[in-house]
Amino acid sequence: MKINYKKIKQKYLKSYNQNGVILIKSLFEKKDIKNIKDELIEYIKLISNKLSKRQINLIKNTKLINSLHDLKKCKIVNKILRHKKIKTLSKDFVGEDAKEFGAELFAKPKKIGLPSPAHQDNYYWNINKNNGITIWIALDNSNSYNGGVYYYLKSHKIGIQPHKPSNAPGSSQTIKYPNVLKFFKKKIPKLNIGDVLIHQSAIIHGSNKNTSNNTRMGLTLRFIPKKSKVDYFLKKKYETELKKQI
Repeated sequence: MKINYKKIKQKYLKSYNQNGVILIKSLFEKKDIKNIKDELIEYIKLISNKLSKRQINLIKNTKLINSLHDLKKCKIVNKILRHKKIKTLSKDFVGEDAKEFGAELFAKPKKIGLPSPAHQDNYYWNINKNNGITIWIALDNSNSYNGGVYYYLKSHKIGIQPHKPSNAPGSSQTIKYPNVLKFFKKKIPKLNIGDVLIHQSAIIHGSNKNTSNNTRMGLTLRFIPKKSKVDYFLKKKYETELKKQI
């Protein structure tokens, strides 16, 4: 890590537990991010035509990718998932031994990148231990102008809320009763290339359209407790809703 994470670990954990999200600046060097982007682009060229509508979402009437949900065969992503500093972060922020739970790419192309409605990750994951995390790596600068992720701070403390179908590609559900959002402060962190967000699987978050002249690409790595289990009743309910939308 470029930063001295050990020295400020407790400060990060305290803020994360309070707010449900933490920003770690300059975790990756720009040259490393360039390598990641280059390899991802090559991987996409090889695999994009073989993926289902569930695995990839294109901008309507274009061939531009808005999000990609199947990166399990991408070598660079698997390398990052197993990197020592990522393993350290996953254990610290999950709060116990963690295991990989997939990875996704949110490409958000310039001018036409699609929004992601407010939702909670664990409504999709259906994990009984509601303390999974997403490590969000900024491959581009991310801010309020190009569809940066917004968070409702401390909303992870109210548990998983009812959702309804959103019909939004790549983010099929949204908070059913949005009035609950008025009780929480909304924040859009400003990220530079190489910065990382870590958010809790119950925090309410989303993103707006990218109407700017800059892409907003982010790679997400998911981790859950090793001892967690999937609630198959809830999983079946979610899968049924998803199938209708696809």
